[in-house]
Amino acid sequence: MKTSFWSKLDKPWWFAACAVFYIGFVGPRLISAPDSLAVLGGIVLLLLLVAWGYRLFIRMVRRKDWR
Repeated sequence: MKTSFWSKLDKPWWFAACAVFYIGFVGPRLISAPDSLAVLGGIVLLLLLVAWGYRLFIRMVRRKDWR
């Protein structure tokens, strides 16, 4: 059985790994870069990470077996 790329993104481990990678390595360098395009890219990546976390949180709360 093949799993799609989007179904793999629903795993919290991928989110945790990406969040640690962004917070530890990518984020500080992009947001404090002298180039404004790099700063905007860092902010866009941060917003995508926040949206992904919100989606995972809502999906976890709506699961029936969680309650």
